[in-house]
This record gives sequence, C-alpha cells and structure tokens, in this order.
Amino acid sequence: MYGILLESIVTFIKKTYGEEKWELVRKTARVDQENFSAHQVYAETLIPRIVDACHAHLGQPKEDILISFGKTYVEFISHYGYDKILKVVGRNFRDFLNGLDNIHEYLRFSYPKLKPPSFFCEQESRTGLILHYRSRRRYDGYTQYVMGLLKAVGRAFYKQDIMVSILKQETTGNMVHVTFQLNFDNSAYQAKTVTENPTNLPLRMDVFYDLFPFHILFDREMIIRSIGKSLRATVDDITGYDATQVFSLKKPLIDFSWDAIAGRTNTMFELATIDPIRGKEDGDDEAYTWTDDKGKKRSSVVTQDEDNGTFLRLKGQMLFVKEWESMLFLGTAVYVQYEVKSVFRFTLHLADKSAHSWLSL
Repeated sequence: MYGILLESIVTFIKKTYGEEKWELVRKTARVDQENFSAHQVYAETLIPRIVDACHAHLGQPKEDILISFGKTYVEFISHYGYDKILKVVGRNFRDFLNGLDNIHEYLRFSYPKLKPPSFFCEQESRTGLILHYRSRRRYDGYTQYVMGLLKAVGRAFYKQDIMVSILKQETTGNMVHVTFQLNFDNSAYQAKTVTENPTNLPLRMDVFYDLFPFHILFDREMIIRSIGKSLRATVDDITGYDATQVFSLKKPLIDFSWDAIAGRTNTMFELATIDPIRGKEDGDDEAYTWTDDKGKKRSSVVTQDEDNGTFLRLKGQMLFVKEWESMLFLGTAVYVQYEVKSVFRFTLHLADKSAHSWLSL
C-alpha cells in the first residue's frame, strides 16, 4: 500500500489522542517508521497491526477505529489537492459512486503501483442503491474503512448523511467481495430516468469505423462479430473468436461474461490481449508462437505480469445495442509507463487513433 493511507492514519491518531498515544501504538504495532512518505510503498500488514494496537491502547472497537480512519482520509487528502478530484467526479452522490473506478484510474498517474478495488452499483431507487466492492486486499478491516470513507464523502461534498450497511461479505480465492446497502436521497436517479429520451440518429458504417477504430462488437455467447480497423491491423482478424479467448478483463474486477458486463455498463472497462502482440521485427520464432485450430498464430512466452509493452490494452465503455442484440465496446489503446517506440513494435501507429482521441497513459 502507499504511504498516503498510513500518513492519514498517523495524523488522525496524533490529532485525536496525542503524540504519546501514537508512540505507544507504533511500538506495539512494531512499526519502525516514525513518518511515512505518500508515494512510497509499504507492507500491507501495517494497517492491521496498527488497528490491533489502537484497539488495545485507545479503548475503541476495531470497527469504529476503521470507520474513523476512512472518514479522516477524505479530509487528509485535501492537503494533496485530491479533494478537488472528488468534487468534480459527479454532480450528485450516485454519480460519485458510479465514477469510483475512474478516480482510481486517474490516481495511477501518481501511484503507478496502485492495485485499486473495483466498485459498481445496481438496484437503484429514489432512496438509495446497492454498492458492490471487490478488492484483492483480503484484510476484512477495509470494509469498515470504505464505510467511513463513503459517509465522509456524502457529508463533505453532497451534504447528505449516508446510511451504510453490509448485506454480504465473502472471499473467493484472493478476492474479497462486499455488498453494501446505501440509503440516501437518490432523487437524481429518478430525474435521470425521466429526462432520458433517446432519438434515432442514423450513422453510416464507414463513419462509425473511423470514429471507433478499436471497437469490439460481441454477442451473448461472447463471440466477436466486428472489430475496428486499427484493432484488426494490430491483432489480425479475430472476428468469430470467443472474446474471452483473445482478451482478459483487467477492470472492473468481475467475470468476463455477458451477464456480468450487462449490469455494469456505467463502468470503465479495460481489456488486454491474452497473447503478446508482436511486430514484424520480431520475426517468426517457432519457439515463441503456435497456430490454433483456426490458423491464427498465437504467442505463449511472455505473461501479462511481465508486460513490457508487448500486450495491447484497451480502455473504454460497454454499451448494449438492442437492435443488434450485442454488446459494443468503445475503447482506445492504452500505454502505461512504456516508451512510444513500443507502440510501433506491434504495427500500431499514432495515425491508428481516431482524431478525437490521443494516447491514453
């Protein structure tokens, strides 16, 4: 985890209970550092140890301590100007919740090793909604931390008292999945459903392909029916393939299936090719490639965890097209921490981007 989380906790303890209490907590929790750097990565075990020490010396239940940590974080990040980001996420609390994944995506510029949780909303009504929280951090305490954070954001930016309760919590593999019930004035949802009035705007297919050169259209069986011209130039023609055999879903942290995607079309999606993308300069090393039953050459050496710019990543939105009974991914190519020259390795050029898009980093 990054030090900014620990900084906020230390600041809260010192401000609320005093320097001496923090020193007592620090020694009991076996924390060697007296101070933390916001952009440095620290051990995930620090917060659980600090919470246990606070419970022992401050006389507060662990759940209350964690909720307080979450609440104080919202105030603390204003020192770094991040409160301004939270304020512009949405005009109302429901917009903020639907944009949580996008906030974390923005923060990756400053915190490149960030492994953010994933959020999505469902079953909205005028009085609230259900919020799903998924994280690879298996420490149960982050559930209460998130509850405190949500309450603080609602009060600070939207002048609402948010009621948060846990409906379900489960751990599957290395993933924690928590379902929250949030109750608040969600009249913005009702206003949105009333004012929406879609109209028919005919669009020629050639114009569509120019606007979205990296689009992917797939049906309920996840079979790819159409791809953009720039994507085809990069990964060959994958039309007719199962999308789950060509791409992995990096974000949000859900199953890459029709049902899972259909309920979360208001979320930012990130896809990555399962196989490395190789340019002409890489040659035809037989040890590096193999041919599948459709005659497509596949790669099988580098993994996504070892990604050095050889995997194509796409970021965008999923839209259900009723007339086609298909899901449309409208995305653009993403490059993270790689030199621009890596773009050309796999036959992708800046001109492949649409005119209204630029390199996403």
